[in-house]
Amino acid sequence: MSLDLALFALAIALAVAAVVVTRPRPPAFDPEHLFKTAQALLLRSEVEKRGGQAEDWARRVLSSVLFHPAGREGWAKIERPQTWTQLVPALPGERTLVEDLARLPPGLPRFERLFGGDAFSRDALLADPDRLGTAYDPTRWLGPTCNWDAVAAWTPAVIESLGVRLGHLRFVWIPGDADHAAAGRLAAAMGAALGQPGQVQVLPASFGQDADTLGQALRSALDHPARRVVPLALGDTGPTLLETLHRDPTLRDRTAAVLLHGCPLGGVPGESPEGLSPEERRRWNDTHLSQEGFDTELRRSVPWMVVPRLLPDSLPPGDGRIPWVHQRLDEPAVPPSGRRPVAVLDLGPIPSGDRAPPPDVLVRAFLVVLAAVLG
Repeated sequence: MSLDLALFALAIALAVAAVVVTRPRPPAFDPEHLFKTAQALLLRSEVEKRGGQAEDWARRVLSSVLFHPAGREGWAKIERPQTWTQLVPALPGERTLVEDLARLPPGLPRFERLFGGDAFSRDALLADPDRLGTAYDPTRWLGPTCNWDAVAAWTPAVIESLGVRLGHLRFVWIPGDADHAAAGRLAAAMGAALGQPGQVQVLPASFGQDADTLGQALRSALDHPARRVVPLALGDTGPTLLETLHRDPTLRDRTAAVLLHGCPLGGVPGESPEGLSPEERRRWNDTHLSQEGFDTELRRSVPWMVVPRLLPDSLPPGDGRIPWVHQRLDEPAVPPSGRRPVAVLDLGPIPSGDRAPPPDVLVRAFLVVLAAVLG
């Protein structure tokens, strides 16, 4: 080979290498990103059914789906951006985001800047989900006919696939007094999404206030040796569910996953969670939720999925009663044994009030995530 040809070949190789190195890599799998992507696509289907256009869908998504790829520790970034400690390495757009938040007044302006206020947030929600790569491809866990278009339309193939993968589960909604009507709507939407209303039930509000009563109700849902339960706690019932599962190792062994939605997880019933320092909050979590205290007979991880509720203008950030920071859980420390029965998955907040996504959008997005994390 002549020198000219060798140099030409080297130039081509370097050009190809440069393209490979600079090409954006698909993001690593993040359950929150999956949850919010599914919500956005399901809203697309809803807007299209009403005859809406692309701009109508974009407005609806940016109002109802709260996500920013650099939104980690969003509660702190909204409340005290001036003193928030930058984590290393910084995420794309994160430094600019925090600087912008620090220049804005507290409340709604910061909320709207964090959620949908820049190209990073809008692109994450409105771009083609196929660009996210194979980690977010629903055909990997729902089957070859269940791509993102099928999920958005919630086709019979998606319902059939969920029946195969989640048909052994019983979903039990555990509402408090203030959430009973909402639980009824969510349960009805979930039963329709699964094509099996009998898979879903709503407990009386009083059951979520007593661990013994709640434990008995959850065990009664296990009507077959292969049956597994998914408790879904709303509002003040979250701490009771923790107590119930902590007490009953047999029930833990037959719990497939847990949802804690808008629950006061920085305190216990009768105690205000406001004002807990980070150290106090860590001690609370260590006392109420530890890997050893929730161990299972088989070596496996149970996904504990947490979804806070937010009012856009609430100060501190939260639902007007429970701060955002106290509606979430920290991952319990892994003991020397390496056993990790509790896997906390923060699915990020959803808005309360008029901005809230419809119940069918929320439960369908949740089922997509559940199918993904249960494999």
